[in-house]
Amino acid sequence: MIANNLNPILLHEPLLPSFASLRERNLRTLYGDIKISEYINNDKSPKGSVDEKIRPLVNLINLHPEFVTLSSCSGRVAMFDPAGCDNSEGEITRDEIDNTTTTQLKVKGTEISGKGRGKWIFVTHDILPDLGERLIDSLKLAGKQRSLTDTSNAYITFKHEPPLLHIAASSLSAGKKLLHLAKSTCAMRESGLVVTDQRVTVEIRTTGTLLSLPLMVHSDVIQPNEEYLKTLASIANKRMEQNMILLDKLAHTIQSELFEASNNFSEEDTQFNVSFEPLPSLNLWKFASVAISSRSHSGETIDHSEILAFGGQGIGPTVDESTTTAPSSRRWDAIFQLSRENGAWAKSWKRLSTTTKVDTKTITLETSAGSFEVSCKATLGAREAHTACVLPQITSCFVSRDDGVVIFGGRTGGPMSPSNDLFLFKLQDNDRGVIGKPVDVRGSHPIPRFGHSMNALASKQSDDIIPLAVVSGGHSGKVALSCVFILSRSLNSDTGKSHLLWEHIADMPLPRCYHSATILQINDCVDELFVFGGMSEPDDPFSSPRMFSCKLPIQRDNNCASIDITISDGYKVPESIGAAVCSCSMPPDKPALMLLSGGVQVQDSSDMSDDETPFHIINWKLAANGTVLRPERAQYS
Repeated sequence: MIANNLNPILLHEPLLPSFASLRERNLRTLYGDIKISEYINNDKSPKGSVDEKIRPLVNLINLHPEFVTLSSCSGRVAMFDPAGCDNSEGEITRDEIDNTTTTQLKVKGTEISGKGRGKWIFVTHDILPDLGERLIDSLKLAGKQRSLTDTSNAYITFKHEPPLLHIAASSLSAGKKLLHLAKSTCAMRESGLVVTDQRVTVEIRTTGTLLSLPLMVHSDVIQPNEEYLKTLASIANKRMEQNMILLDKLAHTIQSELFEASNNFSEEDTQFNVSFEPLPSLNLWKFASVAISSRSHSGETIDHSEILAFGGQGIGPTVDESTTTAPSSRRWDAIFQLSRENGAWAKSWKRLSTTTKVDTKTITLETSAGSFEVSCKATLGAREAHTACVLPQITSCFVSRDDGVVIFGGRTGGPMSPSNDLFLFKLQDNDRGVIGKPVDVRGSHPIPRFGHSMNALASKQSDDIIPLAVVSGGHSGKVALSCVFILSRSLNSDTGKSHLLWEHIADMPLPRCYHSATILQINDCVDELFVFGGMSEPDDPFSSPRMFSCKLPIQRDNNCASIDITISDGYKVPESIGAAVCSCSMPPDKPALMLLSGGVQVQDSSDMSDDETPFHIINWKLAANGTVLRPERAQYS
């Protein structure tokens, strides 16, 4: 569905000289009323119009003034008989048979055979329950006609073809932009550009669901056999379903990247102004990061902040601009820092040293969440797809740089080498930090994983056990996980020493990995965990489950933690893989806000927002009883 009030995002490049007239002509062909018939007669499509299944995508593309569609096909199942009689030469091309219904097909004559030798004996753009029987009938009819005309025994070609679009772009830059969306976001990797002095044409296509197989027919005998053809029909129907998912994903991507929603807010809507500031490139992915705001002795936030990035895969930030050697991509055992001072971010990332000058094997790490004994000889190790979060404030007195960071899991070895390593980190000064493995960790440890989420919990006093963070989902190296764990600080009141405690408290409704999660504090005793997107089947990027949320009031019975999962499903927010999400602190009289951005958005459901955008501000309202009300709209500005 195309959202209302869409504004195209323009590149403002000079138009090719012929584009304006080409666009005007094609739009009149598709949307004109009085003169439309004279253009329809020149359409090479046997149907003479746009296939209904691809029309929403065609309409969306044609809404953008820098593009116009030339031809389109939503995908088809067809059979071609090269021995069919016709007066012209050559096989009909894909563009010349882009839209046809089975009711229009006639084996006799040349209505479906276009300009080439031979004829199409069957074509459909629909998912047909009786597809196998129709294929068999068409083959038998073609076999009988062959026997009457004594034609050759050339094999008949059965085809299932994925969607195909040809789109004229107003400039080379516009064509490259659309091509990038098709290839990188929608994985239609066989797409390309055809560039001439007069035209830039974007061909959007894929061979991912392509089928092309030979069949033989003698009179009414089909080879291999009819059962084989019925099985082939079942496979083709499933691939037609995949075609529709692909078209929906392409439409969603184009709407998200080439259009923006009009800011037509009513007086009752809350308006937000969001500004973006580019930061120096980190050149890494699958790293873990946290943001730390420095505080004074009184607890007030001062204008000094840091972003810390742990590990990851890639070439890393550029340190020496004068080097001429191209860096190589690798997995990093490093911690990078970007500082903000007096309202300005540093111009480059800095790699922190994690060396210590002590000779002991362990040290006591003082953080705002408590004091922990850690092994100071440990290192982060080269890892990716791990998580990190800032430990919540528990101690009543804390100063700048007392924030501790907990790091968990990740992939450390080969492609499927998960870890359940747990680290604590603390900044010491501008160039150095301390990282170590906590010595005393008890409870039911999570199994090794990567691609999970970890979120800090708000401070809640609960006797001597205080929840610090929640870990959910991930990938075990074999399957996606659904388990939810709480990491708590347990204090021995007699000795004054703390240890960490892992507890398995629940399971998510569906397993998921590479998802996004954030915490919304309902009150002093209750947090709510919101989980967005991800993949429930690691090998299937279209298996993104819907968002859900669960409240986390930790109940303890016989020293065991548990929660009651209350599913809040069906919120009107995008389903995506690898997006970033966070909640924002707001005054008590203001609605709670979450910011959701980036990631690969999945189009596997018709229940998508009409105003999908790359950046979302989600406005949540809390009822008097603490219930999170479903947001009526997700907007950006």
